[in-house]
Amino acid sequence: MKVLITLVAAFAAALFGTLLWLTETYLKPQADGMAPFDGRVFGYDFETAKTYLETLTANGRAVYMLEMRLLDTVFPFTLFLLLALMTGRLIREPGFGRLVLHLIPAFTYFVADIWENSMVAMMLRLGPGGIEPWQVQLASALTMVKWLAVALSVAMIGWLYLQGRRTARG
Repeated sequence: MKVLITLVAAFAAALFGTLLWLTETYLKPQADGMAPFDGRVFGYDFETAKTYLETLTANGRAVYMLEMRLLDTVFPFTLFLLLALMTGRLIREPGFGRLVLHLIPAFTYFVADIWENSMVAMMLRLGPGGIEPWQVQLASALTMVKWLAVALSVAMIGWLYLQGRRTARG
């Protein structure tokens, strides 16, 4: 199990690093330094989304829709698998129901990230003149939920790890 977790963690880190690299070296310069939708932890409003879409070059839009979208489709699966494996390894009391309960934050992250990606793709296709406020509000909410859920999942794993250490010490 440790080897599998290590391999999945390495793959997730490589994917995340590639996403960051593309964001910093290509997407931000193609949008006058503006951060892409996915990285806005605290969300964004309609005007910000519209401005981003107006500012993003055609080449930037193409990279967002192809390379970034492909990588950001594989990454949520990989991160969810990593979080699930780590959670399963750390749970001390057996039971499927307990495992499912502990995986709720990780699964929430997964669903929010995949849904967010589809909303971002839709906004990129529609462009600044075609997006509507409800689309931006939903995409922004999903972005915030994604980041909150992954933070809760990591906190849960940390808590499980500490519980295991306390149990092992007696």
